[in-house]
Amino acid sequence: MSFDKSKPYGNIYGAANGASFEQGGLYYDGDEVLIGDAPPAKAGKAAKAAPVVAPAKVGVSATVVAKAPAPADAQLSAQLAS
Repeated sequence: MSFDKSKPYGNIYGAANGASFEQGGLYYDGDEVLIGDAPPAKAGKAAKAAPVVAPAKVGVSATVVAKAPAPADAQLSAQLAS
């Protein structure tokens, strides 16, 4: 992978293992030569599997269960009401 000045990059100052530039997580020296090994090429994205949907049961309706207030909630409500 070669350094490309047309893409965003960062300058590195000071002792940083000889690196002068950083681009895309890779480090380059003052001559724009890659320091270390290039990461392996990424494989294409795997196809996403369709979600599994359970079949609906006949004669069963969905019910909503309200959450009972916690004791602290009831106490706070009582204090605010007074």
